[in-house]
Amino acid sequence: MRTCIYVAGILGLAIAVTQTGIGGAVGNALLQVMPLDKDNPFTSFLALTGITSALNFIMTANGVPALYTTFAQSFADATGFPLLSVIMIQVLGYSTPLLPYQASPIVVAMGLGKVPARAGMQLCLALAAVSYLILLPLDYAWYQLLGKL
Repeated sequence: MRTCIYVAGILGLAIAVTQTGIGGAVGNALLQVMPLDKDNPFTSFLALTGITSALNFIMTANGVPALYTTFAQSFADATGFPLLSVIMIQVLGYSTPLLPYQASPIVVAMGLGKVPARAGMQLCLALAAVSYLILLPLDYAWYQLLGKL
């Protein structure tokens, strides 16, 4: 029952952040402070991934795509990236939880398996290290190879 309440709460949080305008305010603030630059595609790529990761802290992975996608055209204009590329870049950020609560399936599995919070945190940090140190550069290289940045 506790897990069901958690999932309902996370989904409710995503709706609340989007509907109250908090998400829009955070998105606009991130757009102003992140180093999005047409002349530095790698920096812009890192910034877009960082924006998604930052949004993951206030909305969790369930709500990030709904908010990030509303800013995608602004991000595309600021970076010079094609719109479709900007939309696809978000996946690395929202699929890499830094804390267990950011991904409902992890919390559900931890609850069902009676896994301690410390172990869940270690899983998330290990996943983030692999994602950001190995997968992020590979993603960037793939986009470059395809000519999408």
